[in-house]
Amino acid sequence: MRNKIVLILALVLAISVFDLNTANAQDKRPNDDVANILQKFKNYRFGAVSIYEINDMDEIKEYRKSKSTEGDETTEKEGAACVDELDERVKKFVSDGVDAEDNLDDIIGDIINAGDPLPARELLQCAYDYFVKIATGASEELVLRVYLVTTQPKQIGGIPDNIIGMIVSEKPFEEMTAALKTNLELTGLEDIYSYSFMKDELIDEVKFGHRTLYDLAYSYFIQGNVRNKTMEARGIGTDIRFFSERAGNTSSLISGDVISSREVQTFKRVSAGQPFNYYDKTNEVLVSPDKISWTSYKSRYLRDRSGRFRKDSLGNYILDKRRAANSYLPEFGVELKYGIEEINYPSFWSERLTLSALWKQVKMGIILPTSGWAAMSKDVFDQDRRLTHGGIGLAGEFDFPFMVIPNSGVFHLGFGVVFGDAQQSPYKNRLLDPDNYITNENDRDYLIRSNGQLHYTFGVSVDEDYLVRFGIGGTFYTVEKWYNFLEEGEAESQIVYKELESETVGGISGRIEFMAQNNATPYGASIQYFDEALRIGAWLQIPVIDNTLSLRLDFNGYMVAFKEDPREWEANSVFIPMARFIFLF
Repeated sequence: MRNKIVLILALVLAISVFDLNTANAQDKRPNDDVANILQKFKNYRFGAVSIYEINDMDEIKEYRKSKSTEGDETTEKEGAACVDELDERVKKFVSDGVDAEDNLDDIIGDIINAGDPLPARELLQCAYDYFVKIATGASEELVLRVYLVTTQPKQIGGIPDNIIGMIVSEKPFEEMTAALKTNLELTGLEDIYSYSFMKDELIDEVKFGHRTLYDLAYSYFIQGNVRNKTMEARGIGTDIRFFSERAGNTSSLISGDVISSREVQTFKRVSAGQPFNYYDKTNEVLVSPDKISWTSYKSRYLRDRSGRFRKDSLGNYILDKRRAANSYLPEFGVELKYGIEEINYPSFWSERLTLSALWKQVKMGIILPTSGWAAMSKDVFDQDRRLTHGGIGLAGEFDFPFMVIPNSGVFHLGFGVVFGDAQQSPYKNRLLDPDNYITNENDRDYLIRSNGQLHYTFGVSVDEDYLVRFGIGGTFYTVEKWYNFLEEGEAESQIVYKELESETVGGISGRIEFMAQNNATPYGASIQYFDEALRIGAWLQIPVIDNTLSLRLDFNGYMVAFKEDPREWEANSVFIPMARFIFLF
C-alpha cells in the first residue's frame, strides 16, 4: 500500500513540477523515470494530466516498422516497395478497403469514383496483397492503438502545451477493444516513449515531414487527429469520478485527407437516422405505411492471431460481435418509398412512389406510374391533395466523397424525372361530359416532372454522442400544369387533357440533420430550407427487443415560412406522423 501511495505522489509531483522545456534526455527506454511513472496507468485518475488517442497513426506504424528487426523477407520488402510507389490517397484507399474486407475491384471502383489517377492493376494487386498480409497477421503485425499523455490544456478544447509521453498498445485483433483500461493493461516499457526520448529520437524528415518523434506526435493535435480520453482514463479502476465533465468537444467525422467508405457510411447514417450498431445482425427490414425497405450488410467474421477465420465446434465461421455490420456501407437492398424530400414534399402528399435498389452509397430506382395508396393523405390525415402522377420515371441518390475543404466533403446528389403524360387527378371527381363541359383553365392538375439537388455536406461529432450533418447547395424542380380543354369539332366535341404550361423553381438550399446516439431511446431531427419554405423532421426510436426490434416514431412535414402565400400547387403546411417498425436478423 505504501508503494502505491509513493507512486501516486510521484506521478502527481512529476507532472505538476516537471520542467518539460529543460527535461534531461540522458536516459533512453526502458530506464527513463517518466516512462516508469507512465506505466502505472491507474494513477492517471489522480494525476493532473490529459490523455488522447490518435485517430490515424499511419506514421507511427511506419516509424515502429522502421525500428523493427523483423520483416526482412523478400516478399514483404517487395510489398512495401509497391506501397511506396502509390500516391498517399490511393494508398489509403487500398488500406481502408482491406480493413473493410473489400475486394480489389471494389477498391478500384472507390478510386475511380474519387477521381484519382488509377495505377496499374499489377501495382494495386501487389499493394493489396501486402496490406492483406498485415491485416491477417501474416507479417506478425498486431493491431495498434496509440495514446498521448500531455499536460492539461489551458482552456477547454485547446491544444496542450507539452506531450509527457506516448504509449503504444499492441495486441492481436481479437484482444483489442475500444476500452482504454483494457488496452493499456500490461503494457511493457518498450512500448512507452517518454518526453525526453521523443525529443531526442530523430526521424526521417523527408518521409515523415518532421525532424523528431515529438514533433510528429505534436502535429496530430494541430491536425485535430486525436480524441480526448481524459475522462475515461481518470475513471480507471473505479466507478467514482474525480473530475467534472467537459461538454462541447467537437470534431469532424472525417480524419485525414482521404474519405473512407466507413466515414461516408457515418454521413449516411446521420441522414437516415440509424443510431444503433448492428453487431451480430446483417439485415435490416423497415416497415411502415409510406416506406418499406430491406438493407443487407456484409458479415464480419472473427480472426485468430494467425489471420485465419475462426470457426465454432460445428465448423461455422464466428461473427465478430465487436464490429458493427452497419458501420460499413450496405452490400445491397431494396426500398419502396413515398416522398420527394429534395423539394420539401414528404410522404403521401408528394404523390410519388419510388422503387429503388441500394448498393454501397448508391440508390437507383424507378418512379412508379401510380399514386398507389396516396389517398391516405386525405383519408387518414385530412390533407388536401394538390398533385398528380405521370408515367414511369427514374430517380436516384448518391453520396460520393470529394474533399474540397479539409476534413469534410461528402457530396449528396438526388434527382428524379418522370416520363409520359400526367394523369387525371382521381380525387377531383370531375364531370367530363363533352355536351356540358366548359373549359376552365383554373381547374388544373400539377405534375412534378423533374427535380434535382446537389449539396456539399459536412459532418461533426459533439462529445461522440451527437452527430450533425450540414449541407449547402442548390435545388430545382419543374412542375407542369395540366387541364381539360373542350375541343369542338364539326361532328362532335371532345375533352382533351393536355399541358397548359410549365414552371421551373430553383435556388439555394440548405439542410441540417442531427442524431443523438448512445441513449436508451435515440432521437434526431432535420430541417431543410428551399424556396422560402422549410421541411421539418423529427424522430424517436424505441428499442422493443434489443438488437432485434425497434419502434420508430417519425414526424415529417413542411411549411411555407418566408413567403406570404404558397405556390398554387402547394399548401400552407403539411404534417404527417408515422410509425415504423425496424426488424434486425
